Amino acid sequence: MAQSPDGRIAFQSDRDGNREIYTMNADGSGVTRLTNNSTPDDSPSWSPDGQRIAFTSFRDGNWEIYAMNADGSGVARLTNDPSVNYGSSWSPDGRRITFASSRDGNYEIYTMNAAGSGVTRLTNNSVHDESPSWSPDGRRIAFTSDDEIYTINADSSGLTRLTNNSAGAFGASWSPDGRRIAFTSNRDGNYEIYAMNADGSGLTRLTNNSAGDLAPSWSLDSRRVAFRSDRDGNRQIYAMNADGSGVTRLTNNSDNDQSPSWGPTATEPPTPTFTPTPTPTPSPTPTFTPSPTPSSPASSVAPAPVSEVARASASAPPTAIPPTAAPAPVSAPAQASASAPPTVAPAQASASAPPTVAPTPAVTRGFFVNSVRVPDEAGLGFPIDLQNPVTLSLIGLLLTLLATSVQLFRGR
Repeated sequence: MAQSPDGRIAFQSDRDGNREIYTMNADGSGVTRLTNNSTPDDSPSWSPDGQRIAFTSFRDGNWEIYAMNADGSGVARLTNDPSVNYGSSWSPDGRRITFASSRDGNYEIYTMNAAGSGVTRLTNNSVHDESPSWSPDGRRIAFTSDDEIYTINADSSGLTRLTNNSAGAFGASWSPDGRRIAFTSNRDGNYEIYAMNADGSGLTRLTNNSAGDLAPSWSLDSRRVAFRSDRDGNRQIYAMNADGSGVTRLTNNSDNDQSPSWGPTATEPPTPTFTPTPTPTPSPTPTFTPSPTPSSPASSVAPAPVSEVARASASAPPTAIPPTAAPAPVSAPAQASASAPPTVAPAQASASAPPTVAPTPAVTRGFFVNSVRVPDEAGLGFPIDLQNPVTLSLIGLLLTLLATSVQLFRGR
């Protein structure tokens, strides 16, 4: 089910035969039934993280405080006392719940841990104290006492009276920004919604009609107020701007909907964002640079790169040829090289400084014959262009060196 970015509103309704807890989006859509039993479930209250809802139920034979997950699962009984326990409100950190109870003879304000343990009594007087609402900073609790609105510190100190009117005030609801408290009063002839500053000043009337408007609850951003009204014939849930304008009806059925509680959508872990691993950029093929040819017999020397042939033949030490070796006869390749252009003849190349050779480009494994790549089994590879006269001359020189090496090897 789609969730509203403005949160969810929990409320009680008898649309299915008896009072049950429901939730809906802030615009009235997405109504969902959370409880289902034969006894009344009343007065829902959202936890600050939107994960749990506390409520009052008679399901075990007397009025007790329960809590459930936001989808109606995981119901847990929090109070267990033969007196009446009702009207819950969560601390802003979600660790404590305040409620009203008659367990000590008359209705007083108590707090307990979110699991029901650690019950502490905050008020102690001979009149009824009820309908608590925890402040957003967690320091104070607003409540109704003898039909007036008071606040008290969470440690039971600092009792302060905020309203003083013979017509009474009740049902305090603290705005999430901590600046205002909404409540219901009959001071103007019928029940209407009012708001005042957190210190009791700045009283403003928000509703004005001949029907009863009760049970205000603030939106998450403190800009809207949900409430119950029978202005259209039966009790339904409405919402208005914080100044009383823009009234909107949220529920519409022939039965009674009341006790709205505006809360956040359940907090969920963020969906992991898939970030594909970037494709690595291939490193450039390293340029093959052979080690310098060591001074050793020709039979043990690996073939030198083409660009180093002339230099190797010109600088080879004479002691590299064994004394007993006969001079090698001139081979056919040597004669063929004699007919090549004089600037690249092997004899001249060996007698003079090595020709200037252009730097060898980065070597790609394999031979290139007429721009066609031929794999090199040895894995070395170098470029060869058979249409280049210089290349042909160098090949002739290589063949001459090879023939000389063969003759030396046979003479041993």
